[in-house]
Amino acid sequence: RVQIHDPPICFPDMPDTEEEWVYEERMKLKARRNSSWKTRGRKRAGRKRRNGRNKEKIPDTPEIIAQKRAERKAKREALEAQAEVAEAGDDV
Repeated sequence: RVQIHDPPICFPDMPDTEEEWVYEERMKLKARRNSSWKTRGRKRAGRKRRNGRNKEKIPDTPEIIAQKRAERKAKREALEAQAEVAEAGDDV
């Protein structure tokens, strides 16, 4: 016979409390899963890259930073002007 509950019960045949041995086994599996993940991450991080990205990076001087900012500003202004021209052309 089927019983209808209000509000519905997700797993009616499942016990309300978890037995101690079930909890212990679940925690063992969780610990094993988490520890293996950590070791995998360390192995990957320990590999050396071949593309030469781990060379020392020299910080930019204030002059170089100012030059880069000016180039970016000019590029942004050119793109905005181009967008305005395209917008004006669409209105016609």
